[in-house]
Amino acid sequence: MLRILQDFVKVLIFVFTWDDLNSNPVTDLLTNEYVLQLDPKDLLFVEEVARKYNLTMSRKLLNNTFLFVKPDQPARFDRSNYTWKMEDFRTALGNKVTSIEQQILRKFSQPEVTKASSAIGFEDVSYQFPDVQGRFYYGMGIEEVWAMGYQGYNVTVAIVDIGVEMNHRELYPNIDMNLSHCYGDKSCDANPPKHTNYEEYQQIDHGSKCAGLVAAVKNNQFCSAGVAPRANLASIRFLDEDGKSTEARLVSALRHKDSDIDIYSSSWALPEYPFVDVGSDYQRALSEGVEKGRNYRGSIYVFPAGNYRESGNCNADGYINTIYGITISSVGFNGSKPDYIPVCSCVLASTFGEGNMMTSNLLFTAGRNSTCTVDFHMTSASVALASGIIALTLEANSLLTWRDIQHIIVKTASFKELESSGSWMINGAGKRVSPYFGFGLMNATAMVEAAKSWITVGPKVIRRIKLKFVRVVPILLTEFTEVTLSNEMDEWSGTDTNITSLEHVQVNILFGFINVSGLEIHLKSPMSVRQLSSPLMSDVSSYQSANKGLSWVFSTVHFWGEDPVGGWELLIKYKTGATFNATYVGAELILHGTCSTFHGLKKSKCKDAPDTLSALAAMTSDHSVMLSNSTPQTGGTPTISNNSPNFNLAVIIIVIAIIFIPVCIFVAVKRKSFSKACQRRVNPQSSIPETFYYQNVSVEEVLDDERLQDQSKEDGEGH
Repeated sequence: MLRILQDFVKVLIFVFTWDDLNSNPVTDLLTNEYVLQLDPKDLLFVEEVARKYNLTMSRKLLNNTFLFVKPDQPARFDRSNYTWKMEDFRTALGNKVTSIEQQILRKFSQPEVTKASSAIGFEDVSYQFPDVQGRFYYGMGIEEVWAMGYQGYNVTVAIVDIGVEMNHRELYPNIDMNLSHCYGDKSCDANPPKHTNYEEYQQIDHGSKCAGLVAAVKNNQFCSAGVAPRANLASIRFLDEDGKSTEARLVSALRHKDSDIDIYSSSWALPEYPFVDVGSDYQRALSEGVEKGRNYRGSIYVFPAGNYRESGNCNADGYINTIYGITISSVGFNGSKPDYIPVCSCVLASTFGEGNMMTSNLLFTAGRNSTCTVDFHMTSASVALASGIIALTLEANSLLTWRDIQHIIVKTASFKELESSGSWMINGAGKRVSPYFGFGLMNATAMVEAAKSWITVGPKVIRRIKLKFVRVVPILLTEFTEVTLSNEMDEWSGTDTNITSLEHVQVNILFGFINVSGLEIHLKSPMSVRQLSSPLMSDVSSYQSANKGLSWVFSTVHFWGEDPVGGWELLIKYKTGATFNATYVGAELILHGTCSTFHGLKKSKCKDAPDTLSALAAMTSDHSVMLSNSTPQTGGTPTISNNSPNFNLAVIIIVIAIIFIPVCIFVAVKRKSFSKACQRRVNPQSSIPETFYYQNVSVEEVLDDERLQDQSKEDGEGH
């Protein structure tokens, strides 16, 4: 009875916050593009029906996902002008389509906006920096790799951005015109868009700056050189002139020619608002890319940690928080921690973000109109430098998989020059890791040397574990409350899916009625309980969002190389000064790793790894959210799903409500004592509040007011 009541309360909270879970910003605009999920064998029928509603197929996005365009609608328009009723089209399609989703325009951020005066011509460079071709190259072991004969030959890097100046003297010898493309309106090309305002502000050259750091030509008597000066470049433009794009365009960009492109360098992120639902197609695109790209060795995606300063956390950015990409942060002058980099457990490693060397604040790259500039910094620049280093590594060993690259970065990154500024910790595998810099500063020489003799990592294994405690949920969290949840040890017994070396760890967590301001979430592993606590979410005090539901998958790389067997702990709390409560509903661990030790040296019997796409579908099935409205909602995406749960869910709720109304009334009466039990108690002799371990409180004590009070006194004495 109590377990049924527990599930019923979960359903009620989920339904009450259904339309608010991970909703999109209200500033999004609608487009005339529609994404349809269907069985490819039904495509001809769907196209025939679509033509009757003036929709034409534009292109295939993923295996079972196609983009349709409605030309009688404006290319972009406000939600208030939405008039077409999708349900008529949906009815005509019958059961041939799983879902229809109208695309929205979302603002992507490229923070490095600089005045046009920062661009300098060759004469200015020669006058100000006469030895620019020699002294102003790079640290991080890059020039040593050049001396070894590696310059990125036969490696292709795509600049996924707002466009690259194709005829720039620093870039055009290395640009592959056949691989470059623009995903936008029919008139656009892979060059940056022209805009009158860019005479003063040249955000338009953001893509060219990134391209210059990756693969600007060397020894051309102009400016400097890219990290991989013989690599091929492809310009993949997916952003409009105002920095906006759709998920469909981004998906296409990240899968564009992935048999010919090795690295997708993506120096963009969302502006500073958290927990935006990026859509399942984005994660599916990355998943398919690492499965099938580079002739099934896996496309390599490089993302920035973001310039969120002290107020953000890239774990709240769904585009960056992904196990399929490499998240890069920035190192400041002389190894310092720049004030713009966030705490982020997703960060794998770092490169320079202020200059080309440890003691430099100058970073030469391609400017607008074939000029040279030194005015390019922060994590966008760091991503470009990292992409160039990975290109050098792939030239040394083109057979490396996407996971091999991640392992090599972890193995070779250095903390020594950053030791005084990174809040370093030691994980259970003995690896130093920082919440700001990841595993340290990338080193091209060390990566190339490792790549030449690298043994491919073993098959990937994915394991899912529920985090439990014996208590009726939901749990009300208030200021000073700290909740500790853990898995049960016996969950590991008898398993033949043995992960002996961790890679990524994800936490799928569901809250109801929450304000993220002041929320802190930390994860501890069996091997790192005393040494390391990974901050999945912290330092987000600037986020002021209304109370609503939150379903999110956090991730961390801090436990890389550890053995996962044992008790995991998830700590959830509000820090001092928080004014909003939260209601915790449920959490689950998703462990990613290999069944052998570091880079496949240990022989062991392992169960075959699950298919990545199947694992992704399973991972997102529990807490995925799809709005099932035929007309747009404020902040949501117009979507029609063939498996819309609203009606069936409503019937179930009504039936259960009739049965359990007396029980619900009883629980409501006891709410006051229930809330008190969930608060953290402070020891009068200490300023440090005690931790309330919920797994030590039984269900019967929760529902019995007198016994609950007695138990609370006993717990206080025990702690």
